[in-house]
Amino acid sequence: MSRSLSLRTCWTLPPSRKWPRTSRTCQTSSGPTSPDFNLSDVRSRLDDVRSRISDLDFNRPLNYVPTLSNRLQSLQEHLSSMELASSMYLSSFAPSATLSALLDKVLSSHLVADISSDLQRGEESLEQAALEIARAMKRSLNGSRLIQYVDLPEKWRNNPFVEGGYRFIPLHDWPRLVLSLFALHNETLNIHTHLIPFLLWSFAFFRFTPSYDGSNIQEPEPVKATFTAFALLCLFTSTVWHTMSGCAHPEGMEFCARVDYVGIGWLISASVGTVVYYGFQCRPAERDAFLVLCFLVGLSGSIVPFTNWFNERKYKNARIAFFLSLAFSSIAPLIRLAQLHSTGAMHEFIAPIVPSLASYIVGLVFYATHFPECVLAPRWPGARCWLDWLGGGSHAIWHVFIVLAIRLHREGMEDMKAGIGEACGVAVAA
Repeated sequence: MSRSLSLRTCWTLPPSRKWPRTSRTCQTSSGPTSPDFNLSDVRSRLDDVRSRISDLDFNRPLNYVPTLSNRLQSLQEHLSSMELASSMYLSSFAPSATLSALLDKVLSSHLVADISSDLQRGEESLEQAALEIARAMKRSLNGSRLIQYVDLPEKWRNNPFVEGGYRFIPLHDWPRLVLSLFALHNETLNIHTHLIPFLLWSFAFFRFTPSYDGSNIQEPEPVKATFTAFALLCLFTSTVWHTMSGCAHPEGMEFCARVDYVGIGWLISASVGTVVYYGFQCRPAERDAFLVLCFLVGLSGSIVPFTNWFNERKYKNARIAFFLSLAFSSIAPLIRLAQLHSTGAMHEFIAPIVPSLASYIVGLVFYATHFPECVLAPRWPGARCWLDWLGGGSHAIWHVFIVLAIRLHREGMEDMKAGIGEACGVAVAA
Protein backbone atom coordinates (compact mmCIF):
# COMPACT_ATOMS: atom_id res chain seq x y z
CA MET A 1 0.00 0.00 0.00
CA SER A 2 1.40 3.38 -0.91
CA ARG A 3 2.24 6.22 1.51
CA SER A 4 -0.68 8.41 0.26
CA LEU A 5 -3.09 5.62 0.56
CA SER A 6 -2.01 4.90 4.08
CA LEU A 7 -2.51 8.51 5.08
CA ARG A 8 -5.91 8.60 3.42
CA THR A 9 -6.86 5.42 5.15
CA CYS A 10 -5.67 6.80 8.46
CA TRP A 11 -7.78 9.93 8.18
CA THR A 12 -10.86 8.31 6.62
CA LEU A 13 -11.32 5.52 9.05
CA PRO A 14 -14.81 5.58 10.47
CA PRO A 15 -15.31 6.47 14.10
CA SER A 16 -16.59 3.04 14.80
CA ARG A 17 -13.18 1.65 14.30
CA LYS A 18 -11.08 1.18 17.38
CA TRP A 19 -8.47 3.93 18.01
CA PRO A 20 -5.63 1.63 18.99
CA ARG A 21 -5.84 0.02 15.56
CA THR A 22 -5.87 3.47 13.91
CA SER A 23 -2.96 4.59 15.99
CA ARG A 24 -0.86 1.63 14.92
CA THR A 25 -1.80 2.24 11.29
CA CYS A 26 -0.65 5.87 11.54
CA GLN A 27 2.57 4.93 13.26
CA THR A 28 3.48 2.39 10.71
CA SER A 29 2.50 4.44 7.72
CA SER A 30 3.65 7.97 8.65
CA GLY A 31 7.03 9.61 9.41
CA PRO A 32 8.43 10.64 12.81
CA THR A 33 5.80 11.26 15.44
CA SER A 34 5.45 14.61 17.20
CA PRO A 35 5.44 14.85 20.99
CA ASP A 36 2.20 14.76 22.92
CA PHE A 37 0.35 18.07 22.74
CA ASN A 38 -1.07 19.31 26.07
CA LEU A 39 -3.13 22.49 25.92
CA SER A 40 -2.85 23.23 29.63
CA ASP A 41 0.90 23.14 29.34
CA VAL A 42 0.81 25.66 26.51
CA ARG A 43 -1.37 27.99 28.58
CA SER A 44 1.06 27.82 31.48
CA ARG A 45 3.91 28.67 29.13
CA LEU A 46 2.00 31.69 27.83
CA ASP A 47 1.38 32.84 31.36
CA ASP A 48 5.14 32.61 31.97
CA VAL A 49 5.84 34.70 28.86
CA ARG A 50 3.29 37.31 30.00
CA SER A 51 4.95 37.53 33.41
CA ARG A 52 8.32 38.16 31.81
CA ILE A 53 6.95 40.84 29.46
CA SER A 54 4.66 42.62 31.88
CA ASP A 55 4.64 45.81 29.81
CA LEU A 56 3.09 44.07 26.82
CA ASP A 57 -0.70 43.97 26.68
CA PHE A 58 -1.55 41.03 24.50
CA ASN A 59 -5.02 42.38 23.97
CA ARG A 60 -3.63 45.60 22.50
CA PRO A 61 -0.06 44.80 21.32
CA LEU A 62 0.34 47.97 19.26
CA ASN A 63 0.41 49.99 22.45
CA TYR A 64 3.81 48.42 23.20
CA VAL A 65 5.44 50.00 20.12
CA PRO A 66 6.55 53.26 21.89
CA THR A 67 8.05 51.26 24.74
CA LEU A 68 9.87 49.04 22.27
CA SER A 69 11.16 52.09 20.42
CA ASN A 70 12.52 53.61 23.64
CA ARG A 71 14.25 50.39 24.55
CA LEU A 72 15.81 50.09 21.10
CA GLN A 73 17.07 53.65 21.40
CA SER A 74 18.54 52.86 24.83
CA LEU A 75 20.25 49.80 23.38
CA GLN A 76 21.69 51.90 20.59
CA GLU A 77 23.07 54.44 23.09
CA HIS A 78 24.60 51.63 25.12
CA LEU A 79 26.30 50.20 22.05
CA SER A 80 27.56 53.66 21.11
CA SER A 81 29.05 54.12 24.57
CA MET A 82 30.84 50.79 24.21
CA GLU A 83 32.34 51.92 20.90
CA LEU A 84 33.50 55.15 22.54
CA ALA A 85 35.16 53.24 25.39
CA SER A 86 36.84 50.97 22.86
CA SER A 87 38.16 53.95 20.93
CA MET A 88 39.43 55.52 24.15
CA TYR A 89 41.17 52.24 25.03
CA LEU A 90 42.80 52.12 21.65
CA SER A 91 43.84 55.75 21.98
CA SER A 92 45.90 54.76 25.00
CA PHE A 93 48.28 53.12 22.53
CA ALA A 94 48.86 56.40 20.72
CA PRO A 95 52.39 56.76 22.18
CA SER A 96 53.33 53.59 20.30
CA ALA A 97 52.93 55.57 17.10
CA THR A 98 55.23 58.23 18.53
CA LEU A 99 57.68 55.55 19.55
CA SER A 100 57.50 54.07 16.07
CA ALA A 101 58.22 57.46 14.55
CA LEU A 102 61.14 57.94 16.95
CA LEU A 103 62.46 54.51 16.05
CA ASP A 104 62.25 55.38 12.36
CA LYS A 105 64.25 58.54 13.00
CA VAL A 106 66.89 56.63 14.95
CA LEU A 107 67.19 54.00 12.23
CA SER A 108 67.60 56.70 9.62
CA SER A 109 70.16 58.65 11.68
CA HIS A 110 73.89 58.84 11.03
CA LEU A 111 74.59 56.92 14.24
CA VAL A 112 72.91 53.78 12.97
CA ALA A 113 74.60 54.23 9.62
CA ASP A 114 77.99 54.54 11.34
CA ILE A 115 77.32 51.45 13.46
CA SER A 116 76.29 49.48 10.40
CA SER A 117 79.38 50.69 8.61
CA ASP A 118 81.58 49.67 11.56
CA LEU A 119 79.98 46.23 11.63
CA GLN A 120 80.56 45.84 7.93
CA ARG A 121 84.18 46.92 8.28
CA GLY A 122 84.57 44.49 11.18
CA GLU A 123 83.27 41.64 9.07
CA GLU A 124 85.56 42.63 6.23
CA SER A 125 88.56 42.82 8.58
CA LEU A 126 87.78 39.34 9.92
CA GLU A 127 87.58 37.99 6.40
CA GLN A 128 90.84 39.75 5.52
CA ALA A 129 92.56 38.34 8.63
CA ALA A 130 91.41 34.83 7.76
CA LEU A 131 92.77 35.22 4.23
CA GLU A 132 96.10 36.54 5.57
CA ILE A 133 96.43 33.61 7.98
CA ALA A 134 95.66 31.12 5.22
CA ARG A 135 98.21 32.75 2.93
CA ALA A 136 100.88 32.76 5.66
CA MET A 137 100.17 29.09 6.41
CA LYS A 138 100.66 28.30 2.75
CA ARG A 139 103.93 30.25 2.62
CA SER A 140 105.26 28.49 5.71
CA LEU A 141 104.22 25.06 4.39
CA ASN A 142 102.06 24.57 7.50
CA GLY A 143 104.82 25.73 9.82
CA SER A 144 107.68 23.69 8.39
CA ARG A 145 109.74 26.64 7.13
CA LEU A 146 110.46 30.26 8.06
CA ILE A 147 108.75 33.12 6.25
CA GLN A 148 109.33 36.83 5.65
CA TYR A 149 107.90 39.83 7.48
CA VAL A 150 105.72 40.74 4.49
CA ASP A 151 104.18 37.25 4.61
CA LEU A 152 102.91 37.71 8.16
CA PRO A 153 99.31 38.71 8.91
CA GLU A 154 98.98 42.23 10.27
CA LYS A 155 98.48 41.11 13.87
CA TRP A 156 101.84 39.27 13.92
CA ARG A 157 103.90 42.23 12.68
CA ASN A 158 105.90 43.92 15.45
CA ASN A 159 109.31 44.95 14.14
CA PRO A 160 109.57 45.94 10.46
CA PHE A 161 113.37 46.09 10.70
CA VAL A 162 113.57 42.31 11.11
CA GLU A 163 112.61 41.16 7.63
CA GLY A 164 112.87 37.37 7.84
CA GLY A 165 113.22 34.31 10.03
CA TYR A 166 109.61 34.20 11.23
CA ARG A 167 107.87 31.04 12.39
CA PHE A 168 104.21 30.45 11.64
CA ILE A 169 103.32 27.13 13.23
CA PRO A 170 99.71 25.97 13.72
CA LEU A 171 98.64 25.37 17.30
CA HIS A 172 97.64 21.76 16.69
CA ASP A 173 101.28 21.11 15.73
CA TRP A 174 102.39 22.13 19.23
CA PRO A 175 105.36 19.70 19.41
CA ARG A 176 106.98 21.59 16.55
CA LEU A 177 106.25 24.82 18.41
CA VAL A 178 107.94 23.54 21.57
CA LEU A 179 110.92 22.22 19.64
CA SER A 180 111.36 25.65 18.07
CA LEU A 181 112.85 26.62 21.45
CA PHE A 182 116.01 24.92 20.25
CA ALA A 183 115.85 25.94 16.58
CA LEU A 184 117.42 28.94 14.88
CA HIS A 185 115.10 31.81 13.97
CA ASN A 186 114.71 35.50 14.73
CA GLU A 187 113.37 34.79 18.25
CA THR A 188 116.14 32.42 19.36
CA LEU A 189 118.09 34.94 21.42
CA ASN A 190 114.90 36.62 22.64
CA ILE A 191 113.88 33.27 24.14
CA HIS A 192 117.18 32.16 25.63
CA THR A 193 118.20 35.52 27.13
CA HIS A 194 115.36 34.94 29.59
CA LEU A 195 115.03 31.15 29.57
CA ILE A 196 118.60 30.50 30.74
CA PRO A 197 118.49 32.97 33.70
CA PHE A 198 115.07 31.60 34.63
CA LEU A 199 116.40 28.03 34.84
CA LEU A 200 119.57 29.00 36.73
CA TRP A 201 117.84 31.22 39.29
CA SER A 202 115.01 28.74 39.75
CA PHE A 203 117.49 26.02 40.56
CA ALA A 204 119.31 28.28 43.03
CA PHE A 205 116.05 29.47 44.56
CA PHE A 206 114.59 26.04 45.31
CA ARG A 207 117.66 24.02 46.19
CA PHE A 208 119.06 23.45 49.70
CA THR A 209 122.80 22.91 50.10
CA PRO A 210 124.77 22.12 53.27
CA SER A 211 126.52 25.03 54.92
CA TYR A 212 129.97 24.97 56.49
CA ASP A 213 128.63 23.98 59.90
CA GLY A 214 126.76 21.01 58.46
CA SER A 215 123.30 22.55 58.72
CA ASN A 216 121.07 23.51 55.81
CA ILE A 217 121.08 27.02 54.45
CA GLN A 218 118.21 29.04 55.81
CA GLU A 219 115.43 29.94 53.42
CA PRO A 220 115.67 33.50 52.06
CA GLU A 221 113.86 36.21 53.96
CA PRO A 222 110.27 36.83 52.81
CA VAL A 223 110.88 40.13 51.02
CA LYS A 224 113.81 38.76 49.04
CA ALA A 225 111.95 35.55 48.25
CA THR A 226 108.94 37.55 47.05
CA PHE A 227 111.04 39.71 44.76
CA THR A 228 112.82 36.66 43.35
CA ALA A 229 109.51 34.88 42.73
CA PHE A 230 108.11 37.82 40.75
CA ALA A 231 111.38 38.18 38.84
CA LEU A 232 111.16 34.50 37.87
CA LEU A 233 107.54 35.05 36.86
CA CYS A 234 108.60 37.87 34.54
CA LEU A 235 111.32 35.75 32.94
CA PHE A 236 108.97 32.80 32.51
CA THR A 237 106.12 34.77 30.92
CA SER A 238 108.62 36.42 28.58
CA THR A 239 109.94 33.02 27.49
CA VAL A 240 106.42 31.74 26.88
CA TRP A 241 105.51 34.79 24.83
CA HIS A 242 108.54 34.66 22.56
CA THR A 243 107.94 30.97 21.99
CA MET A 244 104.26 31.53 21.19
CA SER A 245 104.93 34.55 18.99
CA GLY A 246 105.51 32.05 16.18
CA CYS A 247 102.12 30.39 16.73
CA ALA A 248 99.59 30.72 13.91
CA HIS A 249 96.66 30.74 16.35
CA PRO A 250 95.67 34.42 16.82
CA GLU A 251 93.95 34.07 20.22
CA GLY A 252 96.75 31.93 21.68
CA MET A 253 99.47 34.21 20.38
CA GLU A 254 97.81 37.37 21.66
CA PHE A 255 96.95 35.88 25.05
CA CYS A 256 100.60 34.99 25.68
CA ALA A 257 101.64 38.51 24.68
CA ARG A 258 99.30 39.94 27.31
CA VAL A 259 100.54 37.48 29.93
CA ASP A 260 104.06 38.77 29.23
CA TYR A 261 102.89 42.28 30.16
CA VAL A 262 101.46 40.89 33.40
CA GLY A 263 104.90 39.57 34.37
CA ILE A 264 106.46 42.98 33.73
CA GLY A 265 103.85 44.69 35.90
CA TRP A 266 104.45 42.41 38.88
CA LEU A 267 108.23 42.80 38.58
CA ILE A 268 107.82 46.58 38.81
CA SER A 269 105.46 46.21 41.78
CA ALA A 270 107.86 43.88 43.60
CA SER A 271 110.81 46.21 42.99
CA VAL A 272 108.96 49.15 44.55
CA GLY A 273 107.78 46.87 47.36
CA THR A 274 111.35 46.11 48.45
CA VAL A 275 112.06 49.83 48.84
CA VAL A 276 108.89 50.24 50.91
CA TYR A 277 109.61 47.21 53.09
CA TYR A 278 113.14 48.25 54.05
CA GLY A 279 112.47 52.00 54.14
CA PHE A 280 109.56 51.79 56.59
CA GLN A 281 110.82 49.03 58.87
CA CYS A 282 110.26 51.25 61.89
CA ARG A 283 106.79 52.35 60.81
CA PRO A 284 104.74 49.21 60.15
CA ALA A 285 101.45 51.06 59.62
CA GLU A 286 102.86 53.23 56.84
CA ARG A 287 104.77 50.27 55.46
CA ASP A 288 101.61 48.22 55.14
CA ALA A 289 99.74 51.11 53.51
CA PHE A 290 102.42 51.55 50.86
CA LEU A 291 102.61 47.79 50.32
CA VAL A 292 98.89 47.84 49.56
CA LEU A 293 99.68 50.53 46.99
CA CYS A 294 102.30 48.24 45.47
CA PHE A 295 99.78 45.43 45.30
CA LEU A 296 97.30 47.68 43.51
CA VAL A 297 100.03 48.64 41.06
CA GLY A 298 100.66 44.99 40.27
CA LEU A 299 96.93 44.34 40.01
CA SER A 300 96.49 47.14 37.49
CA GLY A 301 99.36 45.62 35.54
CA SER A 302 97.32 42.42 35.39
CA ILE A 303 94.09 44.07 34.22
CA VAL A 304 94.97 46.84 31.77
CA PRO A 305 97.00 44.58 29.41
CA PHE A 306 93.81 42.62 28.68
CA THR A 307 92.00 45.62 27.22
CA ASN A 308 91.43 45.38 23.48
CA TRP A 309 93.74 48.19 22.43
CA PHE A 310 96.73 47.42 24.64
CA ASN A 311 98.57 44.93 22.41
CA GLU A 312 98.14 46.81 19.14
CA ARG A 313 101.41 47.83 17.50
CA LYS A 314 100.35 51.47 17.11
CA TYR A 315 99.99 51.77 20.92
CA LYS A 316 103.55 50.76 21.72
CA ASN A 317 104.37 54.20 23.16
CA ALA A 318 101.20 54.07 25.26
CA ARG A 319 102.32 50.71 26.68
CA ILE A 320 105.69 52.18 27.58
CA ALA A 321 103.98 55.14 29.28
CA PHE A 322 101.74 52.78 31.24
CA PHE A 323 104.64 50.76 32.66
CA LEU A 324 106.55 53.95 33.45
CA SER A 325 103.52 55.14 35.41
CA LEU A 326 103.67 51.93 37.43
CA ALA A 327 107.32 52.61 38.22
CA PHE A 328 106.50 56.21 39.18
CA SER A 329 104.36 54.85 42.00
CA SER A 330 107.64 54.69 43.93
CA ILE A 331 107.69 58.49 44.13
CA ALA A 332 105.06 58.57 46.90
CA PRO A 333 106.98 56.42 49.43
CA LEU A 334 110.26 58.17 48.54
CA ILE A 335 108.72 61.58 49.25
CA ARG A 336 107.45 60.29 52.58
CA LEU A 337 110.91 58.96 53.46
CA ALA A 338 112.38 62.37 52.64
CA GLN A 339 109.82 63.99 54.95
CA LEU A 340 110.57 61.59 57.79
CA HIS A 341 114.33 61.84 57.49
CA SER A 342 115.84 64.10 54.87
CA THR A 343 116.32 64.24 51.13
CA GLY A 344 119.97 63.32 51.53
CA ALA A 345 119.14 60.34 53.72
CA MET A 346 116.56 59.17 51.22
CA HIS A 347 119.08 59.41 48.36
CA GLU A 348 121.64 57.51 50.38
CA PHE A 349 119.08 54.81 51.16
CA ILE A 350 118.13 54.12 47.52
CA ALA A 351 121.68 54.52 46.17
CA PRO A 352 122.33 50.72 46.17
CA ILE A 353 119.53 50.13 43.63
CA VAL A 354 120.32 53.08 41.34
CA PRO A 355 122.47 50.85 39.06
CA SER A 356 119.49 48.53 38.70
CA LEU A 357 117.25 51.46 37.79
CA ALA A 358 119.80 52.67 35.23
CA SER A 359 119.92 49.22 33.67
CA TYR A 360 116.14 49.21 33.25
CA ILE A 361 116.22 52.64 31.59
CA VAL A 362 119.02 51.76 29.15
CA GLY A 363 117.25 48.56 28.13
CA LEU A 364 114.00 50.48 27.65
CA VAL A 365 115.73 52.89 25.26
CA PHE A 366 116.84 49.97 23.08
CA TYR A 367 113.33 48.52 23.15
CA ALA A 368 111.61 51.80 22.25
CA THR A 369 113.94 52.81 19.40
CA HIS A 370 114.51 49.41 17.70
CA PHE A 371 118.22 50.14 17.82
CA PRO A 372 120.50 48.78 16.37
CA GLU A 373 118.44 46.97 13.69
CA CYS A 374 116.86 50.22 12.55
CA VAL A 375 120.37 51.29 11.45
CA LEU A 376 122.02 47.98 10.59
CA ALA A 377 119.29 46.31 8.56
CA PRO A 378 118.93 48.98 5.84
CA ARG A 379 122.71 49.47 5.39
CA TRP A 380 124.38 46.12 6.01
CA PRO A 381 122.78 43.03 4.46
CA GLY A 382 125.02 40.80 6.55
CA ALA A 383 123.60 42.23 9.77
CA ARG A 384 120.10 41.70 8.42
CA CYS A 385 120.88 38.03 7.80
CA TRP A 386 122.19 37.73 11.36
CA LEU A 387 119.00 39.19 12.78
CA ASP A 388 116.88 36.85 10.65
CA TRP A 389 118.94 33.79 11.52
CA LEU A 390 119.43 34.24 15.26
CA GLY A 391 117.90 37.46 16.49
CA GLY A 392 120.10 39.61 18.68
CA GLY A 393 118.39 42.92 17.95
CA SER A 394 116.99 45.54 20.28
CA HIS A 395 114.62 43.15 22.02
CA ALA A 396 117.34 40.69 22.99
CA ILE A 397 119.50 43.58 24.23
CA TRP A 398 116.58 44.79 26.32
CA HIS A 399 116.28 41.31 27.81
CA VAL A 400 119.94 41.34 28.79
CA PHE A 401 119.53 44.66 30.60
CA ILE A 402 116.44 43.36 32.42
CA VAL A 403 118.39 40.34 33.69
CA LEU A 404 121.23 42.65 34.74
CA ALA A 405 118.77 44.96 36.52
CA ILE A 406 117.27 42.04 38.47
CA ARG A 407 120.72 40.91 39.53
CA LEU A 408 121.75 44.43 40.60
CA HIS A 409 118.52 44.93 42.52
CA ARG A 410 119.02 41.70 44.46
CA GLU A 411 122.50 42.86 45.41
CA GLY A 412 121.24 46.30 46.37
CA MET A 413 118.67 44.78 48.71
CA GLU A 414 121.49 43.53 50.92
CA ASP A 415 122.56 47.13 51.56
CA MET A 416 118.99 48.39 52.06
CA LYS A 417 118.42 45.92 54.91
CA ALA A 418 119.96 48.38 57.33
CA GLY A 419 117.07 50.74 56.71
CA ILE A 420 117.20 54.51 56.69
CA GLY A 421 118.17 56.88 59.45
CA GLU A 422 118.89 55.80 62.99
CA ALA A 423 117.83 52.67 64.81
CA CYS A 424 114.13 52.00 65.09
CA GLY A 425 113.97 52.72 68.80
CA VAL A 426 115.55 56.15 68.41
CA ALA A 427 113.55 56.93 65.27
CA VAL A 428 110.23 56.07 66.87
CA ALA A 429 111.05 58.11 69.97
CA ALA A 430 111.84 61.06 67.75
